[in-house]
Amino acid sequence: MAARHVTDDRRTLHRGAFLELIDRDGWEYAHRFATLGVVMVVAVDHGALLLVEQFRPAQNAAVLGLPGGLVDAHDAGDGGDPFADAAARELIEETGFGPERLILLGAGPASPGMTTEHIRFYRADSPRRICRALGDGDEVLTVHRVPLAGTPPVHRGPTGRRRADRRQAVGGAVPGRPERGVMSPRLVIFDL
Repeated sequence: MAARHVTDDRRTLHRGAFLELIDRDGWEYAHRFATLGVVMVVAVDHGALLLVEQFRPAQNAAVLGLPGGLVDAHDAGDGGDPFADAAARELIEETGFGPERLILLGAGPASPGMTTEHIRFYRADSPRRICRALGDGDEVLTVHRVPLAGTPPVHRGPTGRRRADRRQAVGGAVPGRPERGVMSPRLVIFDL
């Protein structure tokens, strides 16, 4: 496979308060210029995965996902690890649980053809409740505890055939949420 020539020839098509739309050699993508990246935290408390439900304007729906958020550029100023610090902060803000320690599981591009944004995934060891989920500013959050034991490994797809799908397995286990497939008008299930 031939490597594509990388250039610095980029053109800003639009700049908003937080994002730029960039064109590089005919390829358009988004760049979030005020952040270092994104963190997501896998936290399991007494056999239940902690998930956060909140409305996301880009999806125009409530989204169920791992606790996490942006790593702001100002997070890098204190000399610590801005990514681990942001992961701990987001876990506390969004779930009310604090980790004993955080283990980096991996990192990579969020959507390589669409954005420059990178995500780091952390595991929270021995999370413990230290406060109620507060959110950040105007966030309205619902914390879900999804039991990992007994989570169904398969579901019936649109054709009626059984197929493995981790997204639906998690979505179907959320209390009060009927199985409606991977996406519904009210709730978008994240991809594990």
